[in-house]
Amino acid sequence: FSYVFGEKRDEWIKSFGKKPKAEAKREAYFFFTWILPLAAAVLNGNFWLIFPVFVLLRALANSLFPVFCRVEKRILPVLAEMPENERTLITISAMLKGNAAELAEKLQLRYLANKHEGIAAALLLDFAGKEDKKEAEKLFSIIAEMNAAENGHPYYAFIRKKLPAKDGSSCAWERKRGAILELCALTLGKETKSEFLYSALPEGVKRLILLDEDTEPMPGSLEKLIRCAAHPLNRPVVENGKLICGRVLISPLIGTHLLSANRSFFTKMFGRNAGVDRYSQQRSELLFDLFGKTDFCGKGIVDIEAFYALFWGKFPEERILSHDHIEGLIGNAGYFSGTAMFEGLPKTLISFEKRGHRWLRGDIQQLPFLPVFPFAEKLRLISCMLGGFEKPAAMVLLLAVLSREIHPIVFIILAFGKSLLPLIAALKNRETEEARLIFSEAVFSFAVLPYTAMMATQVG
Repeated sequence: FSYVFGEKRDEWIKSFGKKPKAEAKREAYFFFTWILPLAAAVLNGNFWLIFPVFVLLRALANSLFPVFCRVEKRILPVLAEMPENERTLITISAMLKGNAAELAEKLQLRYLANKHEGIAAALLLDFAGKEDKKEAEKLFSIIAEMNAAENGHPYYAFIRKKLPAKDGSSCAWERKRGAILELCALTLGKETKSEFLYSALPEGVKRLILLDEDTEPMPGSLEKLIRCAAHPLNRPVVENGKLICGRVLISPLIGTHLLSANRSFFTKMFGRNAGVDRYSQQRSELLFDLFGKTDFCGKGIVDIEAFYALFWGKFPEERILSHDHIEGLIGNAGYFSGTAMFEGLPKTLISFEKRGHRWLRGDIQQLPFLPVFPFAEKLRLISCMLGGFEKPAAMVLLLAVLSREIHPIVFIILAFGKSLLPLIAALKNRETEEARLIFSEAVFSFAVLPYTAMMATQVG
């Protein structure tokens, strides 16, 4: 805290807004988004309001920090050309449930939009219900027809058989993360937990590009992501199960698909920043710019050998719903805005909240692993979890307003302060439609606050 409380305090104050040293920026971020909110929460005078006030103040401070401290954008290096003799496999994770033709069409579209001799594409599937061998055979037949129409063998399909669970049922091992790990093991010739049905095994595959069923990369953009991952400064080096240098995972810019954002007024409110503008390559990610690591979101490019070496057998089975944050921290995940991917937005409030509930549950399940991380990375994991409790915290403050413990203005600032700056900017620029959507989102969020707060607390 020398830059905040000690002998370097004057240097820190003078450097504010003038691109201070990286260490000073990180300490300023910690002070601005943790110390100040916690101090203000403790000093509010009501013991039972400390946690909700802290959660909401921290979220507000996190959104305001870039306004007060300019952070230099961190840019990952990129090769000028595609690497030779290294194939990359576009991988779409999905469930097989009588939709073989639809999944094959999506696979073909993703490949043709990013066609290159060094790129192949594969479906990585689990059976949704009972194992349907006829549907699997139908899929492999379609894949064979698609390969016959191309030079080479660009299309593949992998289907995992289910394993018996402790309760007597059957399920796929470790869900999506297990499927990715087992695909890495399969391509490396290692033993897998599950038995696979597959059309063929690709040769010379060095990396996987992870996509969900609804994820669409920009046409022609995956080459740049591959060139970024293949750069010598980004190539991971793993020794004795530890990452020495480089990045095992790199996440691209993730946006909301324009079509899904315009399906209803609800999706317009929560997906108003859908699509990508012509200056998308200039976008930055605050935590990556400050700390050199980003939160991996399950979509991006992965080095197969390094991913397998770091994560195979390292976590207890069936204990964590989502490993994304932990894998991002251990794998030194990078952020590359030179490539954009788009995904769908839930159509309704219920599906939107169910998705958030699933994410929050996964974040909480990662808390037992806090001791293995350095202090700054502990805060990253806790921060992800606290973000999921903003709605319950706002509900507690609303009850405090009704009991006249705090002033309504305090509730508005804390609960909806993150919307004020975009609203003011939209009004200043006379963007009436944008301002209307921001205001509508705030009003809608207030109206459904009891429901969203209840959903966030049901994480057992």
